[in-house]
Amino acid sequence: MKTRTIGFLPAVSLALFLSLLCAGSYAQPATEGGPIPLVPLQEDSAGEEAALEAIPPTPTPVPLTFEEKLNRDRFAYAKIKGVIASNHFLLENGVEVRLLGIQVPAGPWANEGTPSLLEEALEFSRRMLQNRPVKVVVEQPPVASQEVLPVFLFLPSGRMVNQETLREGYGAFDPQVPIFEPVAMELMRAQLLAERRQLGMWKFPQAEGRLLGKVFIESALATEAATPTEATRPSLVKLPPVEVPPPLPNVLILKTGVRLEGTVKGDPKADTVVFETADGSTIALPQNRIAEIEHR
Repeated sequence: MKTRTIGFLPAVSLALFLSLLCAGSYAQPATEGGPIPLVPLQEDSAGEEAALEAIPPTPTPVPLTFEEKLNRDRFAYAKIKGVIASNHFLLENGVEVRLLGIQVPAGPWANEGTPSLLEEALEFSRRMLQNRPVKVVVEQPPVASQEVLPVFLFLPSGRMVNQETLREGYGAFDPQVPIFEPVAMELMRAQLLAERRQLGMWKFPQAEGRLLGKVFIESALATEAATPTEATRPSLVKLPPVEVPPPLPNVLILKTGVRLEGTVKGDPKADTVVFETADGSTIALPQNRIAEIEHR
């Protein structure tokens, strides 16, 4: 009888090879005089648990509080809950802040038949800030004993509230407050514009704190010869008056209360009004968004 072959192996040898291959994954050492036990391999669960316990847990980051973030970064984000005065606000987290370097006139000034200056300033601040998110920036780390925190406030657009308040004439720059010199210069420029255009408090002859002709600024640097007490004391440095551009011919007042100074290009009664702003930008606004156009 002849045996058929597949390749070079006899058919019987191939069958034996396949049976051993299938049993190999479960094979354990043979016991003496007995068959090979087919027992599945067991996982070492105790060893795995020990290895997992050896891995240190990932710490859960704890968010910083508002005060901690101000101390670390000098800025934090918040939302205006209420307007107490035109330079005094209540944040949603319960912290009270006031605009750094801004003095608000005390008298309820008013021209006949018009709202008082304080009412006008309060309404301006409410329109700009009520329920708005802001970036709160401090010049110095806050002190725990401070009931009201002196700050710079920034709108989401990047506009500084301190500067906008001075630009509209609803406050005066306080030269006695130590402020970083470039920022102080920008605040004084804003007040000078309001004085030149007689906006807000500068419409009244009794307004105090005028800068025209006597520009003062807080020096951010102490001289090398200064003693420690002199270096920490505010030192006023007299600077030349800041150049103020001439008044622009038009003021465009939007229905939201925003005032834009510049020049109307073309027909002011057209469906779309083309307007060149004070910084040279050209914008096009639909007529239905405009409340009034003032001509000077």
